[in-house]
Amino acid sequence: MSSPGNGQLSNGASADWALSVSEGKVVLPDTDLLLGGSYSRVGPDLVIEGGGKKAVIVDYFAQENPPWLFSDSGAHLDGATVRSLAGDQGAWQVAQAGGGSGPAPIGSVTTLSGTATVQRGGTVTDLSVGDPVYQGDVVQTGAGSSLGLTLADQTIFSLGANGRMVLNSLVYDPSQSDNSIVMTLVQGAFA
Repeated sequence: MSSPGNGQLSNGASADWALSVSEGKVVLPDTDLLLGGSYSRVGPDLVIEGGGKKAVIVDYFAQENPPWLFSDSGAHLDGATVRSLAGDQGAWQVAQAGGGSGPAPIGSVTTLSGTATVQRGGTVTDLSVGDPVYQGDVVQTGAGSSLGLTLADQTIFSLGANGRMVLNSLVYDPSQSDNSIVMTLVQGAFA
């Protein structure tokens, strides 16, 4: 359900749209906001802002399984991706643990032209060549920028300008044949 104009957050702030979960999903009336907006968590609510617009999905994080977000044009993001984009701490986990000293990186930045950032949990930092990346990271490139990553399984990929991608998971064991990688391209192009 959506309420155009003057939607209300749980904390009383206003938005262009106040939306609620209906039949396990939420439909945003703006594809650009869905794919290019900044996501944040405000209490139990999901806030998406961009292009001078703001949408609030009331009680989004109160759901046991965060629902998918759809645009009226059919674009969509699953709940785990949305949690990562919002910097939800519960979404940032690393499957590979390194010797008890904390999570092991799943890859690293090998090339960078222009600017790129990583969102890890609730923190956004600039990336540089040599920096590690972890499962659950959201990597984003600026205008006119590109980013090259090499993952633990030697997969190499490049994210183009104005791109945003969630590094959902990497399962890699060189002695096994059932390895896998899952990434969600939210915006932009990659090779």
